[in-house]
Amino acid sequence: MTHADTVSWTSKLCALARNGQIDEARRLFARIPQRDLISWNAMLSAYARNGLLGDAKQLFDGMPQRSLVSWNTLLAVYSQCGDVDEVKKLFDEMPGRDLISWTSLLAGYAQKGHVDHAKQTFDEMPFHDLLAWSAMLAAYSHNSDLSESSRVFSEMPERDVGCWNSMLAAFAQLGDHPKAKEFFDQMPERTIVSWNTLVTAYVHSLELDRVREIFHAMPERNLVSWNVVLSAFAQHDDLETTKKIYDEMPQQNVVSMGTMLVAYAQHGHTDRALAILHKMPVYGIGCVSSLVATLGQQGNLTDAVKLFDSLPRVDLFSWTSLLAAYAQNGHVGKAVEMFDLIDEPDLAMCNAMLAGYAQTGQVLQAQKLFERMEERNLITWTSMVTVYAANGNLEEARYVFDSMPQWNLVAWNAMLSAYAQHGHLEESEKMLDQMPQSNAFTWTSMLAAYAQNGHLEQCKGVFDAIPHRSLVSWTAMLIAFAQNGQIYSAVDLFDRMPVRDSIAWTCLLVGSVQCGNSPFAIEMFHRMKTMEPPNETCFVAMLLACSHQGKVYDGRSYFTSMAFDHGLAATRKHYGCLIDLLGRSGYLEEARDLIAAMPWTADYANWTSFLGACREARDLKNAAFGASEVMGLGSRVAAPNLLLASVLEQERN
Repeated sequence: MTHADTVSWTSKLCALARNGQIDEARRLFARIPQRDLISWNAMLSAYARNGLLGDAKQLFDGMPQRSLVSWNTLLAVYSQCGDVDEVKKLFDEMPGRDLISWTSLLAGYAQKGHVDHAKQTFDEMPFHDLLAWSAMLAAYSHNSDLSESSRVFSEMPERDVGCWNSMLAAFAQLGDHPKAKEFFDQMPERTIVSWNTLVTAYVHSLELDRVREIFHAMPERNLVSWNVVLSAFAQHDDLETTKKIYDEMPQQNVVSMGTMLVAYAQHGHTDRALAILHKMPVYGIGCVSSLVATLGQQGNLTDAVKLFDSLPRVDLFSWTSLLAAYAQNGHVGKAVEMFDLIDEPDLAMCNAMLAGYAQTGQVLQAQKLFERMEERNLITWTSMVTVYAANGNLEEARYVFDSMPQWNLVAWNAMLSAYAQHGHLEESEKMLDQMPQSNAFTWTSMLAAYAQNGHLEQCKGVFDAIPHRSLVSWTAMLIAFAQNGQIYSAVDLFDRMPVRDSIAWTCLLVGSVQCGNSPFAIEMFHRMKTMEPPNETCFVAMLLACSHQGKVYDGRSYFTSMAFDHGLAATRKHYGCLIDLLGRSGYLEEARDLIAAMPWTADYANWTSFLGACREARDLKNAAFGASEVMGLGSRVAAPNLLLASVLEQERN
């Protein structure tokens, strides 16, 4: 066969690979009468281009001879797949290396977030080209290390638009949209990636009006642009707008459908979520697993298990999704059973199990798992900080934090938040001073720390100093005013909020009731209903407001409206508030009937509330009945007997 024939065969092979026709490429390769090194490399590249790592490795092992191109092609496949250990092993085995080899190793470390190894590789490289500089910049950028990203960017001997985009991404990932916009305006050239990254910066800060504005200003949009905006409104819990954007998309892919699917699931529309799943061109196990995870996060464990059981096959991702669903819903025993069935759990599964232990306060089990883990990432370390902090073990939390091989903003925030939540204001302030950078969560944690310690002036100072306020920041300041009895300041702030959600409304309602302004709380509740659907806590506030004012009829109406008008199930708290309202107003028989009608056994608090009402009404018969019920619970607390004795004393007088 002539050289021209070989070139012809190889050209056809490359064309098929570019079009994703890998089966046709494989058949064509098998038909080539005499394969030379170029043909072998072309087939290897075809597998690499299509992410077929196993096929690429098998072909590589069977090659009669190899060139540097062969080694670099396989190295690039491993790097793209994130298998850093194999990348390093293959790199060390190479008979010779060039700049492409070094850059593949560097990119592999960068992709997995192994910044120290990436920096070591960069320093050992014989020389650096633009790709090497870009990979190092991306490593710091993806790790949210703005300081090092800026240093590398400033030291680069030359920059292309990709470098500018990586630096822009560093600002975006930190949620620093003012800096991102300033940097964007300085860019000598912008691509669709630049615009998408800027939109992402505003998505992180939840400024949806700016997201919409930039989206409409884009000179062109691609599917990524649409998906970013779709995801923004989905994350903001705006199902109506999310659905509208989804319907307006010129085309949809698996990502778009997956986002809409999860949005439906998060709002309890499981049937609609499943309908989209069944319409997907590829019934991806990944999408099903994402839906399982979402249902678990929503507390819908029953549907999560049903969906998992419907899978034609199970992989580690789907297994981890159900394990996490069990753990998040308090079924840690089930999660442990699933975990123990896997011989070699991967990092994601170990992190899910660690989070389960953290959520249920099982510090010892979390510690044992952490010590067993051969591989750890920032999520692992941060989870352990959270485990200790949530249980008040701040010394252990700080020890783990200080032992971390590297820190990102999430780790710093976890430690600062731990001090803040436990009232260690001085330590929180020290952490803030030491942090290389901060974001909205950092400032909000400090704001909450000052509020918890009653330092309202410092709260105001932090709030005024926040460079860009998110909805969470506004709500934290609202809570600070309410907690410190400054209800009129809370109302003024509430009226100035650019966006209000159900949490903000709930804070204002609860704060008004706690400050004794029940009429205002009731007025705000009716205003809220025209804008936001009330949640369970809102109805607790309304029942308390009615109890303070003795409005029995209104209280009953709110209690009934929960289920009939809003589809909300009454909790123990709601029943307790209504029992208190009926008792305070002298409706003891109705209060007693309500206790008997509850879907669960009355607890100590219910009966004590009832006994207190009996004392006020001097009702010995009902007081005796209530006291006997409390004793039946096995309580040794003296309060019920004292209440009964008080009623008897009143009868004697």
